[in-house]
Amino acid sequence: MRTGIYVDSDNISSSGGSYMRYETLRRFYEASSTVMIARAYHAFDEVLAEEKPEYANWHAAHVSRIQGAGFRLFIKPVKRYTNDTGTSRKGNVDVELTVEVLTQADKLDRVVLVTGDGDFVALVHALQSKGIRVEVIAFKNVSSDLVQSADVFLNGYLVPDILAGEAQPRDRVIQIMSVDLNAQKAFYTHLTQAPATFSPDDPAWVRGEIKLTKSMIDSRNFRPGKILAWRGRNADEQAFEVLASQRV
Repeated sequence: MRTGIYVDSDNISSSGGSYMRYETLRRFYEASSTVMIARAYHAFDEVLAEEKPEYANWHAAHVSRIQGAGFRLFIKPVKRYTNDTGTSRKGNVDVELTVEVLTQADKLDRVVLVTGDGDFVALVHALQSKGIRVEVIAFKNVSSDLVQSADVFLNGYLVPDILAGEAQPRDRVIQIMSVDLNAQKAFYTHLTQAPATFSPDDPAWVRGEIKLTKSMIDSRNFRPGKILAWRGRNADEQAFEVLASQRV
């Protein structure tokens, strides 16, 4: 399968993926296909970089991390507009991403859109009309329309080791699939490696169960669709942190 990966870098960075390892993302899809194209799109605010050295330093490191992972990077300068209500900034890369995907689509069997932006629903439908499989990966603040339109949606938190730095002090990330309140149990799944398919029967997906206490049930954090960071071996309430929610 010929795959193209397209990352809306600013959307991902502001929605849970600021520590995303681009190399892990690429290798995740290389495990099940040939990655023909790996592209990332990013807006750069030159004025802000002059005003805030920390932003300039972050940008330089961000660019280095993306390019070092084998992604070609498109950088769009942020434009500023002044009117009666003040100064506004515009640095949206949606058009550039969409045009490139559609231009390159004939070379691909699968397009992976790494974004949670609902503005890409029309692009998803256009690709599907060409017979191209569209998969979406994002972390949080994901458009429900985008999730429903994609052939496959995978929450990025579930990809092993995809987050670097202080955002990843966890043993595993799990998704609650179902809950038996009578038995006080929650049943979960998590990924141990890149799956060959996105079938729930793929051996990369591991199932387990958690014994729930009354406080865990009352917290409403252990409901179907909840994506949790599990720190430590104990299954008490303090060992879990809610990262996102996803319909299952």
